[in-house]
Formats: sequence, C-alpha cells, structure tokens
Amino acid sequence: MAERTFDSELQKLHAWIASEGRGLFNEGLELTLQNCFLSAFETDQFIGAPKSEDNNFLLELADQARALARSIESLTKPGNCHPHLAFKFMGKAWGINRTSEEQSALLDTLAHIEECARQSIARPTNGAPRKTGKRRIVEKAFEFFLAFGTEKPTGNPDGPFSAFSREFYHRATGIDLDNKELRQVREIIKLNSDQIDAKWAGN
Repeated sequence: MAERTFDSELQKLHAWIASEGRGLFNEGLELTLQNCFLSAFETDQFIGAPKSEDNNFLLELADQARALARSIESLTKPGNCHPHLAFKFMGKAWGINRTSEEQSALLDTLAHIEECARQSIARPTNGAPRKTGKRRIVEKAFEFFLAFGTEKPTGNPDGPFSAFSREFYHRATGIDLDNKELRQVREIIKLNSDQIDAKWAGN
C-alpha cells in the first residue's frame, strides 16, 4: 500500500474537485485549498494530543509557519507570480524562479519554527480521547468551502458541503467521516450561520 503523503492526498483532493465537485467551486482556489488541507493533514498527526490552550497555539503556529513557507516557495515557480508583484512585496533581494540566499534563510527559519512548535506539543497520555482534532479538520473544510463554494453550505448529509467534507476528511486522515460523525458538519454550520447568511444573502 502506497504511503499517504500531503502532496499525494492533495492531488487526489484536486482530482475529486475536478470531477465530483465540478462547478461547485470558484476559480483561483489552489493556494487556499493547499493551506487549509495542510492544516488538516498536519492536525491528524496530533489528533490524540491533549486539548489545551498551549497545544492549540503551538499547532496553529506550526501550521502557519508551514503554510507561509509553501506560499513563499510558490513564488519561485514559473508562472505563479509576476516579478513586479514579488518585487513590490519582497524587495530586490527576492528571487523569481530561483532561490536566493535571503529566501533560503527565511525558509530555514520557518522550518525551524515549525519543527520546534511540533516537538513542543504535549503527547497524549494513556486513554486520551482520539476525538481531539476531528472538529478542526472539518472546520478547515468549511473555511475553504466558505471562501470558494458556489452553493450555500448546509447540514444536509446529502448536500454538497457534506460531500466535500467527507472527501476532505478522508484525504486528511485516511479514514471515512461516517454518518454519525457528520454531526460535526451540522455543528459547524450552526456555529457559522451568520457568516453563511452574510455571504449568501438574497440567494
């Protein structure tokens, strides 16, 4: 059985969107999908960690460091960023389609921040519940869907948001989000009803 990696599962998620989710999302979703999925994928590795303010902060810090590093790396890929745009935000030292010394130093710093944050996360003790983190993964699915979805998300188990959440969760964890656990979807819809109504007002 092939090893599950972030890149391989992200590719499969893109494929699902292109087929099953055709027309369900607006264009320009690549970077946001990558960052939301990265956070979910990394969360799964610490899904049994004791829930605390310190652990939540460290996990968020690690996720943000990794997401920023990947965003920076994407600037050097051909066609991803116009040189004048990169110059405006990063200055003359920024390399386009190449890696400058300054960029390498920044990426090394972000990698060190991520590594230290993840190493500092308290590991679960015997009997710690495995439910910690599942909600966060579905929240990341909602964050992406809210930004790029063309249809209003609902708690309907047969609706488009539930379908996307199942695929997103499966790709992040390697397991299915069963019907019982779809309550996570309903709870997130309820908690974010104001945001949903604001975006789909009049629809």
